[in-house]
Amino acid sequence: MSHRGFGIDATTPLNVVQEVAAAAEAAGYDSFWLNGSPPRGSMEAVAAASQATALPIGTGVLPFNRRSLDELINDARELNIPMDRFWMGVGWGGGPAGALDTMRDAVRQLREELGATVMVGAVGPNMTRLAGEISDGVIFTWWFKEAIEESRPLVAEGAARAEREPPPVVSYIRCALLPQAQQALDEVAGRYDAASSFQRLFRAHGKRAHDTVVTGATAANLRPGIDREAAVLDIAIIRAITADDSATHLLELLEACKPGQ
Repeated sequence: MSHRGFGIDATTPLNVVQEVAAAAEAAGYDSFWLNGSPPRGSMEAVAAASQATALPIGTGVLPFNRRSLDELINDARELNIPMDRFWMGVGWGGGPAGALDTMRDAVRQLREELGATVMVGAVGPNMTRLAGEISDGVIFTWWFKEAIEESRPLVAEGAARAEREPPPVVSYIRCALLPQAQQALDEVAGRYDAASSFQRLFRAHGKRAHDTVVTGATAANLRPGIDREAAVLDIAIIRAITADDSATHLLELLEACKPGQ
């Protein structure tokens, strides 16, 4: 079984973040994750979660086009985030040319100044190869089994270029209990279907974002889809899609998807 983490939205109230982080550890998850938007809010949620659990805490991913690298480094120091447990997922986020050089320099700077475990978010083939070359882990944000299988050789190419073993491949497995989370699922999947980079990915496989979400009414309904997606990952993160950000709904999904069932 791959390492299994549990991830929630960074805009979740901090007291709920702490409650869910503690519950994730108690339920047997191996790590706890926040998405990277908004970046400052994500860092605040990481700091809050670190007070409630001894698990590694990851972000996937903090975009440089929304908060500069220097600001993210200052956030980590100001918020006293424990670097020995911080898996810092970072991403280009779009913008002017120079993404690969910017990412290479960013990974070096983060290691030198923070000592964090640096995970690189990748979408295109060149960034995927670079992530294989320089990162401590490659994060795919809204991927699925077939896309992961296509991307692993690119990760391996990058690693071979640096004469190293390929880093872990990490991805969210988005999960929703239905019918209660149907509206939330439609909203978030619709946003990704409208994003050009993900449109290309989904269409290449004849899918929509909705088609890649593991859904069902019970834990038993969710388990086959989770197992299918996790089989091609080194670190599988259950990404909660719930009716709202209340502890009640998040803990319901956390329990339904917990490891070892």
